[in-house]
Amino acid sequence: MEFWVSVWAQLRKDEIIHPPEDFPIHKVYLKQMGKTDFVSVFREIHLLFTKIYEGIAKSPEAYGMPLYEIKKYRTYSPQWRNSAQAPYQPIKLLFYLLSTCEALQSGAYRISVDKFKAINTVKNTHVVFQVLENHGFHFEGLKNHKLTHSDIIMTYGDNIHMLDVLKLMAEKSHLTDRLNDFLCCHFKLLQDDINTANYGFSADYLADRLNREDEKAFVYKMDETLTNMGMFRKAYEGFEGRGLMYYNSQKEMDTKKPCLYHVVSRSTDIIHNVFDQKKMILMLRIRNVERCKEYISNCPDSIKEIFTAGDSGCANRPCVHGVAYELEGKHYWRCGCYAPTLRFYPKIEDIPHYINLIALGAKR
Repeated sequence: MEFWVSVWAQLRKDEIIHPPEDFPIHKVYLKQMGKTDFVSVFREIHLLFTKIYEGIAKSPEAYGMPLYEIKKYRTYSPQWRNSAQAPYQPIKLLFYLLSTCEALQSGAYRISVDKFKAINTVKNTHVVFQVLENHGFHFEGLKNHKLTHSDIIMTYGDNIHMLDVLKLMAEKSHLTDRLNDFLCCHFKLLQDDINTANYGFSADYLADRLNREDEKAFVYKMDETLTNMGMFRKAYEGFEGRGLMYYNSQKEMDTKKPCLYHVVSRSTDIIHNVFDQKKMILMLRIRNVERCKEYISNCPDSIKEIFTAGDSGCANRPCVHGVAYELEGKHYWRCGCYAPTLRFYPKIEDIPHYINLIALGAKR
């Protein structure tokens, strides 16, 4: 991939939540169609969002995306951050349109141009309108895809219910402050009534965003184990995705002390992560490997590999929070500047080992 936006678009595609074969739809949304038809339309929307993110990843210039080259701009630079948000633009434009529209005849909606302008944050809307037209939407009231003083009439292809379901999704997202659930086409968005979003809490906060069943199972088991031990859980969201952090005390959590365990939906190495089948990462804050050596020697290879995996450290090596150690005659360095020192793909059967390693090596 040449541009940062292509990497981010692929990640946004990966973030789309895969709906199960059957999932609940609240009865309040089924006034215009039965559940079977509603689910069918929802799956079409799911495919639409997937195609948009996929198209941006493959041909960002055709979607009017910022073309910041990976080789020229570093991770966490303003250009990197701008590229992270850019793939959302077509979906966000749909959200703003649907949040300010009213139904006309079946399948058509009128958007007040003044109300739309008041809430819209998407730039270069003329480019994005054209992108949406290329994906089956039709807009009356624009001139060369640019806004005029006229209201906009929006329709979609041959499916008269497409906009009906999108409208409900946008309205629900707006009323419950769940824009991210709209952007990733979350199937749980419509399981409760229009004013209620009774999902995405506790371990679900992370598990809902994972598409692999083994990763979901790990999150639930790890969370159950740690909370039963009396640890405190804190939700996290950043550029590298969602996560759950665990602390020994409420005070440590409230004062933003370093967490002992951190489970995240993907690693910060986003260039390589987009090609990985496994996404979820567990991070352990081990400060003293020396105390763990004897225990490690009796562990399965899956645990030993955590300590022998390569880590070149950061540009500030030796950094203040890094850890140096020797294992089986070989020297290792693990950077701890931006995250706990040990970062790896976890296994559910190894959870007891992770607990024991923290007990042994968390303190210097």
